Amino acid sequence: MDIRQIAHMDPNQAKESLIATQKALLDKLSEREIMRRINRFRDLPFRTMSYEEIEDAIGKVLQIEGPHSGEPQWILPWRTGNYPAGYFFYRVRKGFICRISDCLAPPAEIVNLGRLNKANEPVLYTSPCNPTIALDEVGIPTGELASIIVYRSNEQVDLTWIGADDSDAFDPGDSESSESQTTKLSLFLDFLKHEFTRDVGGGTEYLYQISEIIANGILPVTPDRDGWIYPSVSRRGEFVNVCFLPDRASRKLQLVGVLLAEIIDRGNPDWTLRNLYFGYPQPGLALLDFELFDSEKHDRHFPTMKR
Repeated sequence: MDIRQIAHMDPNQAKESLIATQKALLDKLSEREIMRRINRFRDLPFRTMSYEEIEDAIGKVLQIEGPHSGEPQWILPWRTGNYPAGYFFYRVRKGFICRISDCLAPPAEIVNLGRLNKANEPVLYTSPCNPTIALDEVGIPTGELASIIVYRSNEQVDLTWIGADDSDAFDPGDSESSESQTTKLSLFLDFLKHEFTRDVGGGTEYLYQISEIIANGILPVTPDRDGWIYPSVSRRGEFVNVCFLPDRASRKLQLVGVLLAEIIDRGNPDWTLRNLYFGYPQPGLALLDFELFDSEKHDRHFPTMKR
């Protein structure tokens, strides 16, 4: 069975099939062969490669001949994650925003290639629980303004989790997993984490194709999920981000409002902000309704932010 088909199965059945499939595939490769595949991939000239060539190169790392059919199958550490109703998600934009449309996924015509999206295919990138992670990801300089957009989930959010922790590679109670199998799967997990946390700057945007292909071509969002959980770039190994498909964000997330703040001191790890105004959406209006920030009234929207 192709490992991507597991995503459409009953969760308990999917877990059992996933683990059994992964173990059988891992037994066909040595640790040395896995490292050889990864090292060859990282030496490739991605700047000059086509989308299809990069896609093929990823397959040479993550595909293994099936134990029975001999057909290539994906050895992907696939699992799901969820957040309950009432959970906060944050997004940060530079400067002052006042339109509700600026708080939503951007229009397709202005969307560039991103970590999990093709050009002209909008998504909504957020950080769950902790707004300082969203500040880290954007990196707004000291003395400038930041608009921290606050969302709250209306219902449970179900997501595909890319790059699960090593401790979750196999069921902790599964005594049949060999040390070799766990080590091999950890090598693939590290590969995924590396590709999703690459530093990408001006002139190297082509590197986004790698994570975008993995997310959309190999671990796509199925009808029962709302997006992806993926590793934080700014806080590697510590936190995650969440990327929503626009229609799922519209259904599952409520816009709470926008905090306008001045950056007094950049994180490392905490940020110091001068909170100025908080804007609320009003029914039927295109603009947010701003009022002076009041800690007693507005701090409840930022339960994890230090003051």
